[in-house]
Amino acid sequence: MASGTYDYMSPSSQSLLGVPAEEFLDGGLALVVDLLHPDDMVRLQEHLNLIATSSLDGGVLPPLDYSRPV
Repeated sequence: MASGTYDYMSPSSQSLLGVPAEEFLDGGLALVVDLLHPDDMVRLQEHLNLIATSSLDGGVLPPLDYSRPV
């Protein structure tokens, strides 16, 4: 069952996002939603719906890229 938490977060989250890995591990999905730009909320919700309705059967869903062209 999904817990809304992470099993692992790279220590590079500190240098990339300014948030220590431990905070991501403690905060889970709720922290990500709090940090997410409002314009990206629809894409996150679509991705979460895809995960919730998919049968992975040992496979991995593609990552969701939040980067924007400059």
